[in-house]
Amino acid sequence: MRRFDYLAPQAVPFGAFGKRVIDEQLRPPLACLAGTLVLVLAIYGVESFRVDDAANRYEAYVQKLSASDAAVHDVKMLESRVRVLQRVAVKVNEIQQSGILGANQLAWIGNHLPKDTWLAVLRRENGAYSLEGSADRVAAVGSAMIALRDNPSLGTPHLITVSDDPGKKPGLIRYTLRLEPGAP
Repeated sequence: MRRFDYLAPQAVPFGAFGKRVIDEQLRPPLACLAGTLVLVLAIYGVESFRVDDAANRYEAYVQKLSASDAAVHDVKMLESRVRVLQRVAVKVNEIQQSGILGANQLAWIGNHLPKDTWLAVLRRENGAYSLEGSADRVAAVGSAMIALRDNPSLGTPHLITVSDDPGKKPGLIRYTLRLEPGAP
């Protein structure tokens, strides 16, 4: 039989506290519970660190995205300006080529008029040429029309007027021809 001294203070050494208070059958489950709590706290700490790191990276990506949106807007603006400048370059090239083409057409007209016709005025209006001049005879005007017909890029020659030139030497004829491109 055991006797208890209820009046005596019970001093329990530090290392023996767990052995006397916790029953031996409860020790393994409590140890597992304590290990599980430590493991859960460790995992929670690691995951909390990872979530904070992911939030920081998300903020950095949001800033990069907003910067890239501005850059994309700038690129689209530059792209539209490049398209406009390309159209301008094409127009400038067409104008340069038309100047060469126009000069060649004028030279061709001057070189292919018969010897007995003279050119006084040459105009270009809406893509058509108007020629005014004088000739020795009406047949020379016809010869000029035949000669001008040889270049289809200039258009078809049409006789607008033919008349005697009063005040000039007798027999001199004044004429006006029109070269209309695309006319039959």
